[in-house]
Amino acid sequence: MMSRTNRNTAPVPTMSKAFELFYQNWRLGPWALMLSAFLSAAVTGILYVALPWRVKFLGGGPAAVGAVGGLYMGVYLLSVLLVGPRADKWGVKRVILAGTGLTTIIYLLTPLLNSVWQIMCATSLMGLLLGMLWPPLMGWVTSGHTGKNLNRRVGLFNTSWTTGNIVGFLAGGPILTWRQWAPFILCAFMSVVVLICLGIARSRRTLAGKPNESAKPAERDHKLHSFLIASRLGLLTGWAGLGALRTPLLELLKEMNLGPNFNSLLAGAISFSMAIAFFLWGRTQRWHFGLWMLACAQLGSAVLLCLVGLAQGPLMLFIFAVLVMPGSTLTYASHIYYSAAGSRSKASAMAIHEFTLGAGFALGSFGGGYIAEFAGIRWAYPVMGAIMAASVIVQLIIQPMLARKGGGSALQSVS
Repeated sequence: MMSRTNRNTAPVPTMSKAFELFYQNWRLGPWALMLSAFLSAAVTGILYVALPWRVKFLGGGPAAVGAVGGLYMGVYLLSVLLVGPRADKWGVKRVILAGTGLTTIIYLLTPLLNSVWQIMCATSLMGLLLGMLWPPLMGWVTSGHTGKNLNRRVGLFNTSWTTGNIVGFLAGGPILTWRQWAPFILCAFMSVVVLICLGIARSRRTLAGKPNESAKPAERDHKLHSFLIASRLGLLTGWAGLGALRTPLLELLKEMNLGPNFNSLLAGAISFSMAIAFFLWGRTQRWHFGLWMLACAQLGSAVLLCLVGLAQGPLMLFIFAVLVMPGSTLTYASHIYYSAAGSRSKASAMAIHEFTLGAGFALGSFGGGYIAEFAGIRWAYPVMGAIMAASVIVQLIIQPMLARKGGGSALQSVS
């Protein structure tokens, strides 16, 4: 009787074994990477709010505030081109940890800076080191995965960073109101958490110059390069539309007698719509190699952007601005997927992705501001919507042309 009881009793796992199982799942699974993306994006959102106010507190005017934002993005784009192609050779984990560790020190020192030019120098260093985070991290997320698994990881990653942005935008203002130094200390703390998460995570290394052996033939055929080029053009113009959406927005809100609270609510809602869209794109593969779906999504965003310029009340403005983003997120998700599916160097491919969207956002911001200044606030939206629609026409022409050429030599040019 005693032996039967012993035979039917399942062994009870000890606390140490449960912790070891959790540790191994955390180390080998995607959650450390996703939490790092969430926290890093939250840091960016907090800085988006805190840095301009820090410059104003030190006596800087609108030109200084603009220079800080321009330096941050400009140096980041240069860093992306410098670090991305070399990250696989240096080791993506090593690059991320070094960049995040140095950035943590800068966050701790920022409250001690007492002049605008010092803030500009610190911001430039932040942008430089930010380039050591995102392309290698995106390469790490996509390395060694294909098909449905790759699509889900990309969707989860995109949802993580957009959700982090929402938290950063919403938390930055109240924390800054409480204490001016608090946002930067919080950024340093979150960066330390990122260091811990990625420090224990295992890196799946992809050697530069070697094709991903796990890639399926369907993902390496001649269609891949043509869709990569089409989605890259859509990414450039789609994020130019986002830049044009946000640049004249403050003046449009003033025209409607809407204050900062509505602006904050709208920014959060736009980010939330992006997070939902990214989650949905990550749960289905129906959009893979679907040119007309990609085209229709962009055309929908172009039309909605035009309607933003025609909106006569806060409700219509809110609805149109929020609905612009789901279509643009498809070009973002598409470009990551096609880049990762056929790339030889994941970090290098993600560097091109980041540079393309950053360049598009910068061009849209400057272009939208210029049009709003000289032609009128509301003209910026239909002009950019027309550019997005023209981009779709170009994509519908070049994608079949590139696909017909065959993929032997074309595939070799995939980053």
